Formats: sequence, structure tokens, C-alpha cells
Amino acid sequence: MLVKSVRRKLHNRFKGMLCCLIRKSQKPIWPDRSKGYLIIFFDYEGDYAKQSNERAEACCYGVKRILEICKKHEIKTTFNTVGKLFYDYPEIIERIIDDGHDIASHSFKHDDICSLNRAGIDKDIQLTREAFKKFGLVLRGMRSPQNRWSFKQMHVMLKNGLNWSAEGDQSKYPYYICKNGGKKLIRFPITFGDHNFYISKKFTADEMYEKLIETTNHIQDTKIFGAIGFHPWVNGEDETRLHAMEDFFQYVKKTPGVQIITFNDAYNMIVKHNK
Repeated sequence: MLVKSVRRKLHNRFKGMLCCLIRKSQKPIWPDRSKGYLIIFFDYEGDYAKQSNERAEACCYGVKRILEICKKHEIKTTFNTVGKLFYDYPEIIERIIDDGHDIASHSFKHDDICSLNRAGIDKDIQLTREAFKKFGLVLRGMRSPQNRWSFKQMHVMLKNGLNWSAEGDQSKYPYYICKNGGKKLIRFPITFGDHNFYISKKFTADEMYEKLIETTNHIQDTKIFGAIGFHPWVNGEDETRLHAMEDFFQYVKKTPGVQIITFNDAYNMIVKHNK
């Protein structure tokens, strides 16, 4: 287990180095550096992340409360959603759509995409695309489960006509992660997610709120791009976490130098600027 963990860390470091070389080899594509931009997103997994029944129930409660909070404060977000949930909870998917949020892929069954071959990744994308079609949606982007991705996956996504990926990345702005002829796949760098702090580091809701405010202020002061992620089940387990998230939303809305957008908003900005 230790050897596997060390290998994963080395592999992630190698991928990070390649990403750095890739973005340094191209011209900047982000259109507006006069202010900070923030994407708020949710990784909606249901019970497909091998969670307990209690956590699955917390996810169902959490996503409903999150939608209430977003609507109350007029926040538009991106829900990276497991494809099977389109069949399991169609009423929630409809509500996400009706409330004006973006929906992207979080794989079809929350599988480890890195462990799949090209045919497996292709099948996952096709199954997810069919689920999207049932609700009149077009599959445009994907965020990998467990923050695990591969360059092989990026090329299969590009081949299948996807527009963007969203993964942990040290970049201050989006960039093209891979190209093929006229096709380009945009990488949106993720700043951090709640799981690492609430679960791994055992943060209290107050500590998490301070981290969120610190990050928002940094995005405003340095005029960079940021993306912060939440999990409905993580927040649904503890009402104080939902309160901290709502307080964070109110703070961001009042922060003049930060604009809240969705992943597809960001994609459209880049395409328009780089025609």
C-alpha cells in the first residue's frame, strides 16, 4: 500500500511538471486579468463513491439544501454529476437545470478513470452523453473522480468532442491541456475542494470558512482564476458546514474584485476571446 502511495505521488508530480511545460509553451488564453474569477462547483456522487447509507442520505439532503442556498443568494454553479444519478434522481437533475446551474460529468459510475483503457474511457463518456441527452443537455466537460486523471483520458475526451477538463493544477489561469488539429481541450485548474479539509484534515466549519475567505481575498488581490469545490454529502453531514458555505457565498457576492462564473461560462469567454 505504501509503495502504491509513493508511486501515485511520483506520478502526480510528473504530471504536474508536464502540465507546467505545456502551459509555458503556449500563449495565454484567459481573456480578462483585470479582476479575479471564481467558479464554485459541486461533485455530485450520490452513493456511487462507495459511501455508507448514512453518507448517501447526507448527499441527498445536502444537494437539496445546497440548491436552496444557491437560489436564495442567486449563485450559479456547476454540478459535476455522476451519470447514473440522471436515472436514479431525475427530479433532482430537473431542479438543478431549472435553477440555471451547469451540469458536467463526474464519470458515469464514479469509476477510477485512470484504471480504464481507452475503450473503457470512451464507453464511460458515451454512457454519460446518453444520460445528458435525456434531459436535453450537451456533455461539454468533465471532472475526474478522486482527483485522478491521465493524459490518455484527456486525449479520449478530446476525440469525443468534449471542451474542457477540471482538475487540481498549479496554474493561475486556464490553458489548453491537449490539442489535435483544430480541436483543443481546455484545462480549468482546481484550487481546492472541501473533502481534503473537512475529512482529511478534520477542519471545523469555522476553520473551513476562514480558508474560503482567505482564498477569495487572494483571488481578488492577485486577479487570478480560481475554482473551489464542495461535495453535497460532506456538507449534508453537518449543518454547521452548510452555514459556513452559505456565509462564504454571501462574502463572495459582496467582494467587488471577484466575479462568480461557471465552467461553461469560462469556456465561452475563452472561445470568444481566442477566435
